[in-house]
This record gives sequence, C-alpha cells and structure tokens, in this order.
Amino acid sequence: MNIRNTLLICTILLCNSLQAQKKESGFNHIINQRFSRTPLVQVLKSLRKETGLEFIYDHKLARSIIIDQEFQSKSVDLVLKSISRESGLTFETREGVVILKPKEESSLRKISVKGRIVDAETGETLPYCNIYIKSTNLGTSSNVDGFFSLLDVADTATIIAQYLGYHPRELRLSASSEEVEIEMVNDTELLEEVVVEEDESKTIHIPELASKFSINPSRMANLPNLGERDVIRALQYLPGISGTDETSASLNIRGSSPGQNLILYDGFSLYHIDHFFGVFSALNPAVVKNVQVFKGGYDARFGGRTSSVVEITSKNGNVNKPSFNLGLNLLSTSLLAEVPIGSKTSFLIAGRRSYTDVVESGVYRDIISRVTLNNNQVVLGFEDTFETDPTFRFYDLNTKLTFRPSEQDVLSVSHYTGNDKLNLQNFEEFGEGELLYEESVSWGNEAFSLRWARQWSDQYYSQFSVAKSNFNSSAEFLQNFEYDSMGIVFNVTEVGAQQNSISDFSVRFDNELDIDAGNTFKFGSAFTSNALRLVTSFNSIDYDDEDKTASQFALYAQNTSAIGRWNFSYGLRANYYDLNDQFFLEPRLSLMHQVNSNLRLKAAWGINNQFVQRVIRDEVYSNNPDFWLLSDDGDFIPHSSSSQYAMGFTYETEHFLLDVEGYKNKTQGVLEYFSPFEVVETSEPFSFYFEGNNYSKGIDFLLQKKSGKYNGWLAYSLNKSENDIPGLNEDDRFPSKQDQRHEFKIINMISAGSWNFGATWVYGSGRPFSAPEDLGQEILDDDFVVDNVNSERLPSYHRMDVSANYSFKLGGVSGDLGLSLSNVYNRENIKSKRFFRIDLDPVTFQDLDEPRYLSSDVKLLGFTPNFSLRLSF
Repeated sequence: MNIRNTLLICTILLCNSLQAQKKESGFNHIINQRFSRTPLVQVLKSLRKETGLEFIYDHKLARSIIIDQEFQSKSVDLVLKSISRESGLTFETREGVVILKPKEESSLRKISVKGRIVDAETGETLPYCNIYIKSTNLGTSSNVDGFFSLLDVADTATIIAQYLGYHPRELRLSASSEEVEIEMVNDTELLEEVVVEEDESKTIHIPELASKFSINPSRMANLPNLGERDVIRALQYLPGISGTDETSASLNIRGSSPGQNLILYDGFSLYHIDHFFGVFSALNPAVVKNVQVFKGGYDARFGGRTSSVVEITSKNGNVNKPSFNLGLNLLSTSLLAEVPIGSKTSFLIAGRRSYTDVVESGVYRDIISRVTLNNNQVVLGFEDTFETDPTFRFYDLNTKLTFRPSEQDVLSVSHYTGNDKLNLQNFEEFGEGELLYEESVSWGNEAFSLRWARQWSDQYYSQFSVAKSNFNSSAEFLQNFEYDSMGIVFNVTEVGAQQNSISDFSVRFDNELDIDAGNTFKFGSAFTSNALRLVTSFNSIDYDDEDKTASQFALYAQNTSAIGRWNFSYGLRANYYDLNDQFFLEPRLSLMHQVNSNLRLKAAWGINNQFVQRVIRDEVYSNNPDFWLLSDDGDFIPHSSSSQYAMGFTYETEHFLLDVEGYKNKTQGVLEYFSPFEVVETSEPFSFYFEGNNYSKGIDFLLQKKSGKYNGWLAYSLNKSENDIPGLNEDDRFPSKQDQRHEFKIINMISAGSWNFGATWVYGSGRPFSAPEDLGQEILDDDFVVDNVNSERLPSYHRMDVSANYSFKLGGVSGDLGLSLSNVYNRENIKSKRFFRIDLDPVTFQDLDEPRYLSSDVKLLGFTPNFSLRLSF
C-alpha cells in the first residue's frame, strides 16, 4: 500500500471517528431549559442550535405538538425520551441524524377515550371544541363544560382537537390514554414564540349542520367598533344578519324581528341586548368565551322562538392564577377580575359603567344629540330651535362562581344585571310662547342561573339547571306648550307613560348519551313560567293594562347518527302551553353528506313555536321602546309558529371557505301594531293589533380567506320578507319592516407583528316604511291615516369603518391600544322616518289655515372616531 492510499484511509477513519464523537457529544450534551407550552418544532430548533444535532420530522405534525416540561441537568438522550413519552413520537438515529416519527401501530385493541379540553394558560374549559380521529370522518365535540368522549377507538389512533382562536393539537393515543386532558394554546401566544407561515387563523367556523356557525371572539374583537369591542355587534358582519344600523345591537336574522331570536347566556334568556340605544350590546365582551349561532334548523333542546338561537357561554375564570383586565374608551370604563379560590374553585366578576353623566366626550354628545334631536323634531316639528340637556348612563355587572368538587362534576352560579337610564328636561321661551318638555326612559335585564353538570361515565353526561330572567322598561314624558294668540292664552299639556316587564323562571334537565361511535342520543325536559306586566297611558287614558302569567312544559329527544359519509340529526320536541291549553309538536331534521374531503352538502327542516311576542313600536310620534306580550287566544294575542327549510353546501380548502345556503321560512301568528295615534285603511274592524303570516326566503353567501396575515370575508344576503295580514293593504302581501332585499359586506383584517388592522364596508338596500296618505297636503281627517302599509322605501345605506389596534407588553402588564373610525366618508344614512303635524306657523305661532303632516329623517351617525385602551395583568 502506497503512502497516498494510507493517508486516505486514515482520513476516512478520522472523519468517521469525529462524526461519531460529535453525535455522541450531542447526545450527552446537558440541557437546562424550561419549555412552557412551546411547539415541538421550536423545541427541536432550540436543541439543534445548542447541540449541533440535525433533526428530520414532519413539520406540520411538530407544530401541533405542545411541550410543557422543564429539564434540569438532563442529557439530550433523556430529553428526547421524555418528549417521546409526552408526544407519542419515537426517534431513531441514522448517520448522525435524529429522525422523529409516529410510533408504529402495535395493537388493534379498541378503547374508549374520555377527556376535557382546556386553555393551556388559564385552565379555562373550552366548549364545542371539534375532536376527530385523524384520516377518518369520525369525531365529536366537547360539551359546554369541555368534556368529550370517543368510543371504540384504536389505541394507536391519533386524535386532533381544533378550536377557533387556538392552534390545533394532535394527540397520539396509547393503551393508557383512556382519560386525557388536552391543553390548547391560544394563537396569539403561539405566534409570540414561533413564526408560522400560512398558519390557519379562522374567524368563522361552519360546522356540518345547516344554518349554524360559531365565531372566534378574540379575532372578531379586532373589527372596527363605535364604542367598545363587541362580539354581538360583530355578528352583524355575517351573512343573513342585518348590519345596516350602527346604532342597534339587535339581531335581525333572515328577515325576522329581534323578538323571534332566543338569546341564551349561561342558560338564562335575555329579552333585550342593547346599551346606549344600540351603540353597545348589553353583554360585556371581556367575559364571553364562546358564541354559537343557529340561523335556523336548531336542535330539539332549544324552544320558545320561531327564528333563531344565539347561545353564549361566559368564562369560568382563570383557575391557575389571579388575573385582571382594565378597559377605557371615550364612553365607558370596565374592569374584569378572575380569581382562583383553592384548587377547585374560580370566581369571575366584571363590571362596566359609562361616565357620560360625569364627563361628556365628543362621541357621546354626537350620539345623544341624534337621539334627543330626532325625538324632539317629532314632538315639536321644529328642527333647529329646540335643544335639550340630557343626562344618560348605563352599567352592567357579571359574576360567576365555578366549583369542581371532582374531575366529573361542575357546579356554577352565574348572575347578570344591566340598566340604561335617560333623563332630559328643557324649558324654552320664544315669541309669546313657552315650552316645558320632560322625558325619562329606562330599561334593563337581571338574570341568574344555577347549574350542576356531571360526566357520569364515558357515555353519559347530564346537567340540571335553574334560571331566572327579568326585563323591565319604562318611559314617561310630559309636554306643556303655552302661547298667547291675540290676547287669548292657550295651554296644551300632554302626558304619556308606559311600563312593561316580562320575566321567566325555568328548570331544565338535559342528558347526553353516546350509544356507540356513530350515535349520540340527547333527551331532556324543561319547565318555564312567564309573568307579564304592561300599562300604557296617554293623558290619563289607559290603552293597555295587562297582568298575566303562563306556563310551558316541554319534553325533547334527538339522535345524531354517522353512517359512512352521511350524518343525520333528527328529533322531536313536545310543548304544552297552559294559557291556551294546547299541545304543540315540533319535529326537527338535519342532514349532511360529505362528498369528498373539501365538499359537503347540507339541509335542515324544522317547526318551532313561540309564546311571547315582542311588539316592534315604530311609532310616528316618538321613540318609545318596544314591548312584550304573552300569547293568549282569549285576548286575541296569537302564539307564533314557523316552518323553516334550508339547503346548501360548504366547500373548504386549507386557505379558503365557501358557504352558500338558501332558505324559506313561513311564520304564522305575527303581529302588526299601530299606535293609538294612527289609523290604517282596513277591511276589518280597527284594532291596535293585526294578525297574519310572514313569508321570508333568500340566499346567504360567504367567502372567507381563513389563513395568512391577511384574512377576511365577503358576505352577501338576498332576502325577501313579506307579511300577509287580513284587513291590511287590501289583503295583498306587503313588505315587512325587516325586508331588505340586498346586503353586501366586505371584511378585511391584517396582522403585522404587534399591529392588527381592520376595515369593513357595508351596503344595504332601503328598508320599507309607512307614510300618511296626505303627507305634505292639507289634512282632510284629524287622524294620522296610513293607506298602504310599508309602501315607501328609505334610501340605500352604506358606510366604511376602519380600525387599528396595537398590542404591547410593559413588564408584567400586557395592553392593547385601539383607534376606530366609523363612517369614514361621513355618509348621511337614514334610520327611519318620523312624522309631525303642523298646526302653527313656526315663525309667528299663529294658526295655519291648512294644517298638514310633514316628515323628519331620523339620521344615523356621521363620521365618529373612538379611542380605547385595555390593560391585562
């Protein structure tokens, strides 16, 4: 062997020796690190940087595995073995490279898995989280307490948990995985630790069922807002829910009125969800954990409304450490405290209050002047000569105590109270006359619920709840107008008042039984007692005087079955209503067909009944609040019944979602109300209430970009909502108050480091209204006479809003600073029309020869800026 070959062989042996030493050195390297809820991909990058070892792994899989461990004086070899046990992965070395891969299937044993989904940071349980078996169509969702069960699962399967606003988690099962707790990491926390390109960050989730969706409250909070981040107002950006009134937090869904929606908050119903005449919703966004919206086709466990269901779950509170949140904007301030009590109890308290009765910001003055000026234009008929000095305030308070005596039990008490109050008084002198005007309006909710839930076994879960809810509203006004006409003194005094309250007390028992891997059976019962009080008077004449109670009892059963690519949900609800002494059956059906991995078809049908009626008070003279009635055939107040049909499809890829759904609804027993000041041309005997049917049909279209730094959606709604009420409009159909043929929304959200930007544009065609037949002409009849109901249309509506939010950290305090600009191009949108009668010349205050009715526009807000600051610690 020559010298050259000898040197070559020695060099090769030396390199192999060095490589082996490097590998051995890398595995023997001592690690001292704490990985707190860190994605595995970041852990491996850290190990590579510190040890020089190379890793080969499935990048997507490693992103979904979260490591929460501390290593002190541990070798890399021991660290990898520990990670292997936690993640369900195995590792091997080949030529100095560490290869991580899923463990090979070692058995075909079937196990039943029960577990709980929680927030990794706060320990908060996550309801309605999707859990499914990888590479199959089988899965389930966690219930309201975060519990879930999977039956007959291979002990080597991988399950995936997905929840809006959180990073997906993959968990490799083993023979010992019969009880698991899956910790979900919030997207915002994850992005601080590792940059994930094209990471899915959905704001809207469309489940398999028709007419249903859920939203990500944290991402919706970044949208522009008038006063405060508002999850309920954000729902108005979705298809099928009207968003063409920035001063209304009410929900008009698929051509229905707000009173046809069941709003459930921690199990109790809310009858009114407005603060500050609709600028805010009555629900504090800081305590909202989950929002589920059923635009139709809802489960048999829901009842009592004919249109839709909005189910809201509040936070239980941080179970790991005390945390606080302080918010401030140009209208109100808020405070949230979450305090763990021992290891099994958490307490949450959150309060908001406006400071508008102490400090008047420009935003407040703009909003309140619109409310009071619009009202006084109606009362007086003068647009520029009358000013008021109102005082207004609102508040709300949420408390919740949650106790977990065991891993299977949850006890909770939730309480809510909120109230708005407006007072205004003014005395004016002009010419030979003087005017005194006083008004007082207040409204509010108070409710509580007590709930016990238990996961009895892998297959059986139940909850028992007691709830009480009460809504009160009152409105009073006094107007005294005195003037001297050629030595004769005239004095006109008008006094009006309305008090309305409706309450319910309910007891529910709900059960859920997982029969097998493809069948879930839900059943239960509910008892509800309602009480109503309504008094309306004008100049000492009572037009309404109602004081009654009623009870309902309901039984329901529903089964959900998965057969191959088909999913069926069918159920029946039976109601007894004692005031009418009648039974009502409500069948429900929903089905879904998974055509392929991207496309699914869906359809739903159901019958629903409602025994409380919210009367929309669109009066010609004032902004008096709506009021509630109890159905009573004896008093000719009907119950409502709806038949709902929906059919559509969802096409979803990694980055986009397209959802299209058509619907057709018929609602019997709707009421059209006319005040004591109005008269309509009718072929029937005149009454304040006219009963008939509503027909609504349309299409909802949604195209969402759900990943990347830029995401958002396009939403379009086509709707036709008509009433058919005998005696009105010559017995022909006419548009309902909620009829809006076209509504188009563009939503844009951009994330750039610590910045979040939002921009929205909303367009809606004009809504209908009724006008007097002799508008602008000489009054031939002393009454305000409506000829054709809702025969006129308002101008079309459109506006653009933009926002910017900056997130920061200062020591142990994290914060968010926001700027929101509403109606940036100052569009003058019209909310409604009001009408007033002119009997006097507005200059001389002399009697007119020809008194007449004139109209006044109730205008919405122009350009309105708002600042906000939120601190968490």
